[in-house]
Order: sequence, then C-alpha cells, then structure tokens
Amino acid sequence: MHARHRQRLKKRMMEQGPESFEPHVLLELLLTYAIARRDTNEIAHRLIARFGTLRGVFDADLTELCKVDGIGEHSALLLKLIPELTRRYFDDESKRITQLISTEDVRRYVMPKFIGARNEMLMLVFLGNKNQVLAGEFLQEGSINTVAVNLRQIVERIMALRATGVVVAHNHPGGFAIPSSEDVSVTRMLKGVLDPLGVKLLDHIVVADDDCVSMRESEMLEG
Repeated sequence: MHARHRQRLKKRMMEQGPESFEPHVLLELLLTYAIARRDTNEIAHRLIARFGTLRGVFDADLTELCKVDGIGEHSALLLKLIPELTRRYFDDESKRITQLISTEDVRRYVMPKFIGARNEMLMLVFLGNKNQVLAGEFLQEGSINTVAVNLRQIVERIMALRATGVVVAHNHPGGFAIPSSEDVSVTRMLKGVLDPLGVKLLDHIVVADDDCVSMRESEMLEG
C-alpha cells in the first residue's frame, strides 16, 4: 500500500511539479528516500506540528528531530542536509558577485552565507580599491561584541590583503533584522579604528531569516 501511494506522489511531482504540493506532502515525499516501510505522511504531520513550518523542521536541532516518533538518525541527517545544500546553492550564485558597488550587491553577497545558521555569527568582507571582493571570512561565532576582542585580527587581515574597504555582516537568528544599540556602538567603534588606517567601513548588514537591514542606508554608521 505504501509503495503504491509513494509512486502516486512521485508521478504527481513529475507531472504537476512541487508547486502543487502542500508543505507536509513535500516533506512526506522527501522522507520516503530515508524511511522505507512506514507511513511518512503521519511522520510529516508530526514534524510540522512539532516545529511549526517546513523551515522550522529544517532548522531544528538534530537531537530534537530524533525525538519525533518515526525520525531516526538517518532521516534526521537527510533533513539537515536541506538547509546546507540550500546555503551552498545560493552561495555558489553569490560568488559571481566580484564587486560590491551597491547595497543590493552587498545583500546578495552576504545573505546566503547565513542560511541555516542557528547561532549568531559575524562576517567581514574585505574589499580592494575598486570595491572588488578580496575575501569574505567569518570570525568566531558570537555576538557583535566579537569585533571588540578581534580588532587586532581584523587589522592584521586588512594589512595582509591590502584591503581598502570592509563590509561587516552579522545575523540575529530567530529575531528581527533591526540593529541593536550595541550593534550600532560597536560598529562605530570599529569605524573609529579603521578611519585612521585609511580603510573605509562601507556598511554593516544585519540579517534575520529572509530580511536584512543596511546600517548605511539607515544612516547609522556615523556618530
């Protein structure tokens, strides 16, 4: 019975495409590739009920996924592959951006880097004198305060790359893309360190899920 149902799902996917599927049905079909002899429809419903949305399922911790009846390590690993594959898919596209001329260029470059990130992470993009991307690197995971304790590291990387500009980006997992007062103060502190070196702090992007805010556009870079 399960085999016939799965075959119908695959045929529908081939003929109508994924747009015709409800979220739990997409999840049900995905799970058929990891779970051989169980009703994946029921398991998909349990996952959505537990984590709220498809995104919630894919962003869930591996341990939490395994607590759902019907989900073992094998199927949990399959689910965790989805956000990582998505991140790499969009990151490959962002690598075509070799210059950050506009705020939109910055958004398109940095946002894919944070797909699936469950912890706060801080990224610096080092730019040349024509705003060409020299390197995009994450500092250790942690809040924007990481900047304060890694100023020497940042300056050393600027010198090594001969960068003339820097873009900062960090995320607010599960929150809003609204810079906090702490975000603003640390950003201005960093700008105060870079200005005497002749290095421009071009922007600071705060990312939250599918949204982001540019501090330059919001006129938050200047004290």
